[in-house]
Amino acid sequence: MKKMRRTDFKQFRRTLPVLLLILLASLFLTCRSHAFLTGPNLRNLFMKSAAAQVMACGVTFLLTAGEFDLSGGAGIALSGFLGASLIVRFDLPVIPAVILILALGALLGAGTGWLVARLRMPSLLTTLALMQIIRGLVLRLSSGTTVSGLSAGFRWLGTAVLPGGIPAAALLALALTLFLQAVLRRT
Repeated sequence: MKKMRRTDFKQFRRTLPVLLLILLASLFLTCRSHAFLTGPNLRNLFMKSAAAQVMACGVTFLLTAGEFDLSGGAGIALSGFLGASLIVRFDLPVIPAVILILALGALLGAGTGWLVARLRMPSLLTTLALMQIIRGLVLRLSSGTTVSGLSAGFRWLGTAVLPGGIPAAALLALALTLFLQAVLRRT
């Protein structure tokens, strides 16, 4: 068995208050509502938090580099709107639409990184401005309406429940988290 290093113990001591706070909040909510620790509610919590977990994985890399990105949520809104529009309005199949959505997200991230790294623009101001620009673009393109009529194949990722009641989105978010944790530990 590997011995715990002093730095590992210090890191554990820093995260312990957060873990205790989550435990206390869970106990409080369990006492206040009989439905909190039920299977359907936990499945719903895991399903709804999967997108935030994926975004948090990306932000973790920025924070370890001493930077941050306020435009991530707006980028997700733009990617989601354009992806849904490609599928519903332009009859693009799901897989090519998802590939284009991911490429758009990568392009937005690379563009923001280029502005911060190459032009030495402060990440706070750059990402705050980009957030406003992207949100305005989404509002302009969508006219404030939602896109409905998505195919079952596209909705599957956000709504599918695997055998055993595990949400597919939560499982994918967990796999990404573990992979990126391994990358962070080795770089």
